[in-house]
Amino acid sequence: MNFLVFLVLLSIIVIVSVALPMLSSVGNFQVSKKENVKSGKKKKAFDFSLKSNSKNEESKCLSSNLAMNLRVDSKTGLKRRVIGEYDREKDPNEFDFDIDELIEEERGEEIENERKRVEQFHAQGQDSYETLV
Repeated sequence: MNFLVFLVLLSIIVIVSVALPMLSSVGNFQVSKKENVKSGKKKKAFDFSLKSNSKNEESKCLSSNLAMNLRVDSKTGLKRRVIGEYDREKDPNEFDFDIDELIEEERGEEIENERKRVEQFHAQGQDSYETLV
């Protein structure tokens, strides 16, 4: 039984691997008979070839044609993506805004949101008490 299952699975895999390129029009599959046996020329029993793309279509997809050029690091071989230039002369601890002001603004917003939420629950509580009375 196991050998039969193996043969069925193998045949399904072969059929799918041959049929998918043909159905998607990517490749062509041809089986030919051996004709010139007497002349000594050997032909392949079957031939599979992919459709060739024009050079215009291939050049559109190349990464060298992209607008963003990437620099390759010579040590690691990784591409370096530069988002912004780093100014080494500028102190990294110096900001164009005050952090304390930002923290106070966020605290104020949190307090205001909490106050609105409490008022909403208080109003809902009063409505429920009025319906009970």
